[in-house]
Formats: sequence, C-alpha cells, structure tokens
Amino acid sequence: MVFTHLRKEIFTWKEYNKLKMKQIGPWKILCNFSVNFYELELPTCIGISPIFNVCVLYPYQASDKDSFATNANNDEINEK
Repeated sequence: MVFTHLRKEIFTWKEYNKLKMKQIGPWKILCNFSVNFYELELPTCIGISPIFNVCVLYPYQASDKDSFATNANNDEINEK
C-alpha cells in the first residue's frame, strides 16, 4: 500500500486548483512495469492514469490517526 503525491502537471489546466488534495491513498499496487513505474488500483472517477513514477509514491504505515484521515479523503474522491 502506498500514498500518491499529485503534482499539478497530472491535471489539465481546468481541473487543477491550489486547494485540491495533494496526497491521496493508500492504494494497492497492482503491478510494476520497471524499477521506476508502478500501476496502482485507483478509482475510475479520479480521471488520471493509474501509472506513477516511484518519486511520487510514499509507503503507507497504518496508524489510527492516518486511517481516519485516509478514509475521509477516499470518501471525498468517491463522492465526485
């Protein structure tokens, strides 16, 4: 499980704003294409490619505080 940091380059100029979430997850890794690229299990409603470079992925460590924030972020994404 990993978190993904979303850079503004991922979004089109109409979709990006400064208040958009910057780090989302945790997501399950489906496969790796090479040492640098991984495919994640993202919901289709996000509208971005599920393939990410290693530099924007962060390991997920479960804790009570993190799981609460994560569930809130995932609920926001699923509502859109």
